[in-house]
Amino acid sequence: VALVRGHAVNLRPTDTRLLAVLAAELGQPVPTGAIAAHAGDPGSPRHADPEMVWVWVCRARRKIERDPAKPELLLTVRGNGYRLTPRLVTCDTNSRWAVRSGRDGYHLRRTRTT
Repeated sequence: VALVRGHAVNLRPTDTRLLAVLAAELGQPVPTGAIAAHAGDPGSPRHADPEMVWVWVCRARRKIERDPAKPELLLTVRGNGYRLTPRLVTCDTNSRWAVRSGRDGYHLRRTRTT
């Protein structure tokens, strides 16, 4: 579960893995092939299919962006893949992801689990 603008949003495991892969390279483009290799569901026959990344990104944007048609957090880098915007994102390194909006934009953090 993620927190987006104070509201709980259910993230699928693929959404969580996608955000984790992008957050690990915060602000830097991550190639589609690398995202597919690390974010896909290992039990799926298309788990490492780069064509699935677009679907995962669209699903994640619908859940975390203010306006998925005009993303501010999860950006496309034409010819290079995708990236999370560092000026809008802060991270800490615990275990579950949470995305929230602050005065200066979105914040991605991992929430503690006990």
